[in-house]
Amino acid sequence: MGRVTKADVAQGLTVLESRFGKTLTPDAVVLYARILIEEGMTREEWKAAVMAAFRYSRFFPSPQELIEYARGAEDELAETDWYHLVDSLFNNGPLVLSDTGRKALASLGGWAYVREIFHPRLREEFLRAWKAHAKRERRQALLALPEQAGGDREEISDIDDTEDPTEWAMKWAEKEMRRWKKLGLS
Repeated sequence: MGRVTKADVAQGLTVLESRFGKTLTPDAVVLYARILIEEGMTREEWKAAVMAAFRYSRFFPSPQELIEYARGAEDELAETDWYHLVDSLFNNGPLVLSDTGRKALASLGGWAYVREIFHPRLREEFLRAWKAHAKRERRQALLALPEQAGGDREEISDIDDTEDPTEWAMKWAEKEMRRWKKLGLS
């Protein structure tokens, strides 16, 4: 079960290009590859994502849509952990949660707290905590990337959450494409 490569991504995108009658620029293919590689996608996940996008998408999928096809949308993953938690709580079964689910549970006070104080807003609190931990994990993964593969760490960590995300993403994509060309990776 190896990691997806630029060649794997290019091959899968070619299949999707034929399905949707769209041709991506080489820079766009590089950007898709970079995002999926940084996400840590495996070859098996990539194949599943391409097949799902080919089958279900009405329009050419974004990298995030492909990630969600491969792994399930974040909301679904959070809900799955919530249902495992409730099942364990009421059926005395084993507690089976993802790493993110365990961190969310810990941030709410842990298993003992949840068993003692099960209230109507607990689901909402758990899902909010789950998503916060998932966001933090993604940001930490970006910050942990090596300089050559991950871009400028300072630039990534200095993201202003109030800045227009579309504008920031366009600026970032342009910088990254220029940097990748300099490195000979495009």
